[in-house]
Amino acid sequence: MDMIEIARKRVETLIDSFNKLRELYLEQDSLIASISGGTYNSSLEQDLDMELETAREIRDRLSGVSEQWRTCSNLLRASAKGALQAFELWSLVGPTKIPSERIQLALDTRTACHSSLTALDCAQQALPQVEIPFITQRQSSAVKHALIYILTDMANESRQKHTKNVLESYQVNTAKAVDWVQTTYKKTLDEDLTAQIENIKALSFRLRKERIKHFKNIIGNKIYVRPMIKMTS
Repeated sequence: MDMIEIARKRVETLIDSFNKLRELYLEQDSLIASISGGTYNSSLEQDLDMELETAREIRDRLSGVSEQWRTCSNLLRASAKGALQAFELWSLVGPTKIPSERIQLALDTRTACHSSLTALDCAQQALPQVEIPFITQRQSSAVKHALIYILTDMANESRQKHTKNVLESYQVNTAKAVDWVQTTYKKTLDEDLTAQIENIKALSFRLRKERIKHFKNIIGNKIYVRPMIKMTS
């Protein structure tokens, strides 16, 4: 439920940002068209405008993939949190002497582990084009198998220790997977996206200078009144 709420807020933020950006683009296009008559004033302006449009398309594609990595990272963190909780709960089973409390700890361990495995599966679906390291299918199967016999394993000291080792290994590897996703994203996609955003800023600045140079000759020193733009759904 926490992940759903985070995703909902993220969607609302992105939609709001998109609508504001679209409004600014519409205003800009309207202003430019009212001055230039819908034509380019120079070949350089046309080249820069086309180059800027291409750069924006690349930025948008990178942003889409970036959201996939962001979602995957959030889900992996939720998975690692559940794995740690499961390991800590199971570690309390041995020292606890009251049968009812031992059973409850085992059930809570299973619940936390199920949550972790679900979040892990969703993380892999969020980023299907990337193979997340450290957590193998064999390890996930071992964790699922341990959960099936968790209530009987707590009565046997050797089985209890084996389950603890399985959960500990799973917890360590989910934490490593979180670090890998975050580090890989920062070293690759994040750098590419940042570079593309800076490229767009530079192109926008050059295009603006080129247009201002011609617009000064067309309109001189006239007051600009911001138009009322009607947004369509």
